[in-house]
Amino acid sequence: LTALLRTSLQPKERVDVLNNLSYNYYDYNDSIGHVYAEQALAEARRIGYTEGTQYALTLVGIWHFTIGNYPKALSYFTKSDSLGKNASTNNAIYNLMLMGNVLADLGQYDSAQLMYERGLAVLHKTKSQRYTSGIYKGYARLKMYQWQNDKALEYIEKAGQLRSTDSDFQKRD
Repeated sequence: LTALLRTSLQPKERVDVLNNLSYNYYDYNDSIGHVYAEQALAEARRIGYTEGTQYALTLVGIWHFTIGNYPKALSYFTKSDSLGKNASTNNAIYNLMLMGNVLADLGQYDSAQLMYERGLAVLHKTKSQRYTSGIYKGYARLKMYQWQNDKALEYIEKAGQLRSTDSDFQKRD
């Protein structure tokens, strides 16, 4: 992907590459992932690329979530969510899952559940499967926080069943 950046890409393609680099680097070097996310965000906004902006906002939010700056993470996730109706379904679902995770960690359980429910509603409406197990894992963690361990086990089992057929690459999500 980094070699692609040195080629002559269309502006939207360049933003997509920067976002993909950011996403992939977050698992190995989150500082580099953050740099690519900020670059993608600046370029996507400059060219008016809504889908690229939405995903970059989510990726910048991940940086703030990672370093424990939950208010700023929620700010970026909320901005990304506001573009959800005009952008990518998968990005919107991913963002809702992350918002739910932050809200659960903050003890805002009702709000976290609402984010997970919104994510599942979009998944069911679009018949998409991507991030379903992530939302179920988030639900499991939420139910654990609420001392509803039987329900937590139920959701983690659902997530595990979905993951059993995923490729190793998909399991990273």
